[in-house]
Amino acid sequence: MRYFVAVAEERSFSRAAERLHISQPPLSQQIKALEDELNAQLFRRLPRGVALTGAGAAWLKSCRAILTQVRMAAQETSQIAAGMLGTVRMGTVSSALAHLVPCILAQVGQSMPGTKVELTEMSSREQTLAVLRDELDIGLVHTPIDTADLRTRQVLREPFYAAVPSGHRLAGRKAVAVSDLASEEFVFFPRSLASGLFDKMVSLCVSAGFSPKIHHTARHQSTILQMVAMGLGVTVVPRSLQRIYKGSAVFLPFSGAPHYLELSLIWQDGTADGLVEKLVDSLEPLRDFDGLS
Repeated sequence: MRYFVAVAEERSFSRAAERLHISQPPLSQQIKALEDELNAQLFRRLPRGVALTGAGAAWLKSCRAILTQVRMAAQETSQIAAGMLGTVRMGTVSSALAHLVPCILAQVGQSMPGTKVELTEMSSREQTLAVLRDELDIGLVHTPIDTADLRTRQVLREPFYAAVPSGHRLAGRKAVAVSDLASEEFVFFPRSLASGLFDKMVSLCVSAGFSPKIHHTARHQSTILQMVAMGLGVTVVPRSLQRIYKGSAVFLPFSGAPHYLELSLIWQDGTADGLVEKLVDSLEPLRDFDGLS
């Protein structure tokens, strides 16, 4: 097909041979073999050069389209092999959707424009299992996680805040101590959803001299905050939830040294095409992102 297109565009076997860097006899033989295979005359031989027949003009149009597809397929294959093109199935915890995920998508779009990210909101535990089962390529979870079979890279560290009802005795303060919550009833999520984060929140209370009295649980942060707003208890949340929360619960920083939670990427080592590793590497500058800038 490439030989035929060269002859059709040059309208000369000799000029086409020069363009293709081959001698003229093999080129003539190839075109003759092509005409025999198609059972059609593609060129009219003229005293000087050649002209396309009607069949040749139709074949030229098809050849150009096919060769364009071949070039595109080759380019796409090379990009996939180089980890520059493809689809990444990514999970994320809900608390990262308002601030961190948009930054991740922006960076991927800039540094890896041929990569499509498919997002699914899941708990940390659900993501861990999905990555291990190859149902997700990468997860954005609260760490630590309870498996050593996955690679992790921290991308965000942000402080905990207390969340209390608007009419609560602490609501008017600029900051509270963790110990100020000792007598309160708490609203938490089940430990099975994110054991690392759950244990970190409980240890925050234990280090202040008390064990939290967990009276209510909910799966999603928005539901937990709604229950706090209803006066069912207090809770501990990531600071960034202030961005997406529209209810009446009040967010209060903790006094003293800040207490942090971490969000990390998790993935299986040695993925076949290297696309996940390239995505992770492209997000490294986010490690110092504070979530509210």
